[in-house]
Amino acid sequence: MGLFSEKEKNVEENYIRLLDILEVLHQLSDNGWEEVGHFLFQSDIDSMCTYEYFDDYTSEIRECKKIIIEYVYEHDSGAGTLKQALIPFIFNNCESLDGEHLENKIIAGIELEKRFGQYYWSKEEVKNFDKFKKLNLIEILESGRPLKKKKSKIGITEAINQESKKYIELMWCIQSFCDRFNQSIQNFAKFLKNTKFYSHCDVYIRVGETDFIKLNKINSDQSISFVLNFFDNEKFNSSEFGYDVDYYHLNHILIDEDDLYYFEPLKDLIVDVKIRHVFYTNIRYGDIKLDQLDNISTYIGQESDKLFNAHWEKIQNSNIEQEDIVLLDQNSLKTHPSLDPNYPNHAPELLIAIEVWEEKYLRNQYPHQEHTPAITNILKNRNISQTNLVKRICAITNPKK
Repeated sequence: MGLFSEKEKNVEENYIRLLDILEVLHQLSDNGWEEVGHFLFQSDIDSMCTYEYFDDYTSEIRECKKIIIEYVYEHDSGAGTLKQALIPFIFNNCESLDGEHLENKIIAGIELEKRFGQYYWSKEEVKNFDKFKKLNLIEILESGRPLKKKKSKIGITEAINQESKKYIELMWCIQSFCDRFNQSIQNFAKFLKNTKFYSHCDVYIRVGETDFIKLNKINSDQSISFVLNFFDNEKFNSSEFGYDVDYYHLNHILIDEDDLYYFEPLKDLIVDVKIRHVFYTNIRYGDIKLDQLDNISTYIGQESDKLFNAHWEKIQNSNIEQEDIVLLDQNSLKTHPSLDPNYPNHAPELLIAIEVWEEKYLRNQYPHQEHTPAITNILKNRNISQTNLVKRICAITNPKK
């Protein structure tokens, strides 16, 4: 135990981070950060004592009476209460924080963290603060997981599609986690067994397109243990199942994926985070903001595309000779020798591979599944289930291979 572990434990047990409270208020709101700003403006939050936590070698937490206020339209700053600093910041940045422009959204989020990430309130005062009490704020925070997003008005087809994905196959949840956080499936299954994951999770069985039945506790525990025992095998000493995905006897065991991703014992697990095709190594799982990963991944992808386009334009405008690049359109594909039945080396699976690749990566079919299960399901929808053919198409369409 380190010299300052007791101080850190004291902070964790007796104080709540301001940004964690703001995040829950945002999840509860109907109109995003602007509504959060109005709610806080009408609340006497300055009646609670504000503390500043020094996340350095001292791990000190001290009462903070004055906070720097940065003025938007003046090159000046002053000092005031937390409310005087926080409310203007929210109103000046709510469009960026809630907007569609990812770069502005991320920059505003970083600035919010930078300006207010060190401030805490006493857990006891938060519990007794009337407006927070009515929202069950403490209970939500202690659950350790985000609230389910409120459903916006959508079409019937999309609503049915969302309901059909309410619960996910446990086997694919495990592979998806291992692929994203660079864990071996065998070791992760062993970890879940040792930490009694089965006792913190319910199992559901699909009985229709959008209907599910929840198993009783005994059957849930047995079902999860069966899956974990199956994967606790040297055969699964990697982050993916590979191409032998004929585990249909496990497909009926469904869970709420949040039960896995927000499983309390995972917090101290050291993982590598995969964003696009890059791993960011040795990160404590509990420090990862899971709800922001998709935005960050999309943003990095956009920035990579910008860099590539700028580099490509530079090459095109230079005097360096480039090889001609032939782009095949759909018509040229149809006349390609590999797709000609009369050609000696006829390979019709290539066209199937192109079409399923388009379904996954252009039309965004099965967006929440990794490559292999998504391609397998797309092929299954086309009544293509021959094991060797499925393996071959999964392999040749995989961007990572």
